[in-house]
Amino acid sequence: MSYRTEKTEIGQDIVIQGWNEGVQDNPYEGIYDMRNCDAVTIPGEVSVAMSTQAMNSQAPIVGVTTTVQNILTYTFTYNGAVPLVLNTAITFSNSGGALPNGLSANTAYYILTVDNVNHLFTVSNTAGGTVATFSDYGSGTTTFSTINMGTPKFFSDTMITGINIRMYFMLDSFGRAWVLNNFAFIGQTNGNLGTWVYMSSLIAEYLTNPYQFSNSGNGMVAWNNNLFLFGEADVRVMRLKWFGLPSLSKSTNVNNWIQNWQATTNSGQTGTSKYAYISVNDSSIYFCNVNTIGGIFYDTSAIDNPNQSPFWPSVGRSKADGATANGSPTITSATMAFTNADIGSPITGTNIPANSYIITINSSTSVQIGDYTGNPVNATNSGTGITFTIPTTWTFTNNVLPLPNWDIANCIGELGSQLMIGGINNYVYPWDRVSPNFSTPIFLSEYKISRLITVNTTMYIFCGNKGRIFVTNGANATPFYKIPDYLSLTTNPYFYWTDATFNRNQIYFGFRVTDNANNTLSTMGGLWAIDVDSTTPTAPRLQNIMSYGTYAGYVSAIHVDRGAFLTPLDSTLGNDGYGLYMGWWDGVTTANGENVGNIDVGISAPYLAGQSFVDTDPVPIGQYLTEKTLSGLEYKLGQPLASGESVAIAYRTQLSGAYTDNPLDTYITGNVSGWGVPIFEKSQWVQFRVTLTSTATNPSYCRIREIRLHLT
Repeated sequence: MSYRTEKTEIGQDIVIQGWNEGVQDNPYEGIYDMRNCDAVTIPGEVSVAMSTQAMNSQAPIVGVTTTVQNILTYTFTYNGAVPLVLNTAITFSNSGGALPNGLSANTAYYILTVDNVNHLFTVSNTAGGTVATFSDYGSGTTTFSTINMGTPKFFSDTMITGINIRMYFMLDSFGRAWVLNNFAFIGQTNGNLGTWVYMSSLIAEYLTNPYQFSNSGNGMVAWNNNLFLFGEADVRVMRLKWFGLPSLSKSTNVNNWIQNWQATTNSGQTGTSKYAYISVNDSSIYFCNVNTIGGIFYDTSAIDNPNQSPFWPSVGRSKADGATANGSPTITSATMAFTNADIGSPITGTNIPANSYIITINSSTSVQIGDYTGNPVNATNSGTGITFTIPTTWTFTNNVLPLPNWDIANCIGELGSQLMIGGINNYVYPWDRVSPNFSTPIFLSEYKISRLITVNTTMYIFCGNKGRIFVTNGANATPFYKIPDYLSLTTNPYFYWTDATFNRNQIYFGFRVTDNANNTLSTMGGLWAIDVDSTTPTAPRLQNIMSYGTYAGYVSAIHVDRGAFLTPLDSTLGNDGYGLYMGWWDGVTTANGENVGNIDVGISAPYLAGQSFVDTDPVPIGQYLTEKTLSGLEYKLGQPLASGESVAIAYRTQLSGAYTDNPLDTYITGNVSGWGVPIFEKSQWVQFRVTLTSTATNPSYCRIREIRLHLT
């Protein structure tokens, strides 16, 4: 209940406060609804929340005709109905002829330069690279289409060792990997700061079957200078540490991937979770693998330079037919069978200096060696018949922990020294990472554990489809919070958890909601938040509507913005808004059947167009036989409103009715209160909607302390 009564000299006041109670499961026990508001920063107040903005602005393009405008500058012209954005990935196709000689179908190209006024563009084979060349105009009809971001599913980030630069990645619902083009790419001039760029992870497979192919995006983790993508039945890897600084061009070079690095267990069902998790206890990767937990463990003994971790998950092997030449970085082996996958691998042998790596592949029998910066180093002597060794830097296993054969691993977390595994049934399995089996499972009242989030010594368990969050100390689980059914505007809805994370004492989460017949609803999509200062949920609320401006769709993935550098060079990095990246789908399916997604980032500007509102719980002001009329209502602020800000109050006397604006007669600039006369009479119950509108210039954020109703 968010109100209390208070006797006055002339009657009785009803005081509406209790903002920190937030949105409760029972509409009569807390705030009925609260959206785009901050009820945490200043206890006892509710104010306008900081907003978000979309990071990618390229609208989807399908099959737009293009022709060569200038073969000397490799420039295309096109119908410019939809503007192009730098670094957007596109593909070309042709009918009735051939593409310009030098370009290929089923290949990702990137917008390198664009003139949206004259509808001209050039492309590159990698984002921010050099112009892609061709030698003729082609024939027939050439078209191009954008490679669109699917619904974001997983985020990951990692600090690149030795240079202390943090990189961010996202895997979408179509198995496409994306990299954040931000301040980490020092010297990048063609990129737009703060946009996500396609990484050429699965272009050929995607174009062959763009909507349902086997290697969909089922898990992602970045660790020890490598990016691991988990599909239905395989793991793909990209090196993240190259010789020299990271660049957008290197991150989007398809040759930097090892496709099908390792095989995983295939459940035979599309979309089975391969959720991957990095243990803080042993610095290893654990991943869901049907009814087992798999593991990836890197060999610390393979690190020659203490400041560098292995560049690459090397395939260990030794061959005894090596040859070196004194004073030359080139070494040869007839049977080693060198491939691009060996670039960055450490290599040892007679006449090879310590701390040497393969830096260039000349052929399958010849490579160049260098130091960890990529500078060539020379062999110390000539010789033949030398044993060259490329050590195994990583150990991969599909089964470090078996689960019951009737359950399937769905997510992983960590509580203290225990790894916690959530299954699709109603169990969480604690494991000490050493024993051959898990310890006593934690039983829950609902099936399908979707996310496990730990804050200090408490784990929050997102499970089932009734919108329930449980908490556990590792031994048993108890209810913590439930998403209110009534906000769905339907009976007995279903909630499907998408993601959750923790930042600055808040747990943030998203979900998809349907009615009982599985029709997706458009009433609750957005980023939800709960403060976890105490053992009871504080200020649960819909924290942010996404930039597309409706409550359709849902927030699909969430990640903390940790900045781009170990020691931030810019105080704004990682600090805007609530410090989050939020992937979403807006509920709209494109004409060619894609659910195109995007990513919002928090910004420090408040909501400016009345998106912030609070619906109070229904307040009793009279009785069935003695309905009453209010003599006045007023609000109290924690700080005077800034120029351009406003507080609006609307009312309804039935929960199923629409709100009616109640004009407020007076607000004196610089004052901390405003008041008005209610325009409704003789009511038993009344509910209010308080709408807060802030401003971009020196905002006060409309800090409401209380609403006071006068009864006479």
